[in-house]
Amino acid sequence: MACRTQPQLRAAGGGYVIVRRKRESGSVLVIIGWVMMLFAFLVMFFHPAAVKLGDLRIDIIAVCLAGLGLLLRTVGARVKSHSR
Repeated sequence: MACRTQPQLRAAGGGYVIVRRKRESGSVLVIIGWVMMLFAFLVMFFHPAAVKLGDLRIDIIAVCLAGLGLLLRTVGARVKSHSR
């Protein structure tokens, strides 16, 4: 039985891949994705003030943040699931 402090190794394509690092990378991507989604919602919260000031690009910024956040969350979840 392997000790918990040692990284688990799995054969993949002729070499060994450290599973723990992949799982941690996936978790980090998911967290970054959630933070980007939070920023997108904050941008949309300040949207009425931006329109009054004449800045109409805030819609594009919010959509880009939300899209990138969803992409990072999806990639992170996929990396986490493939590392198990």
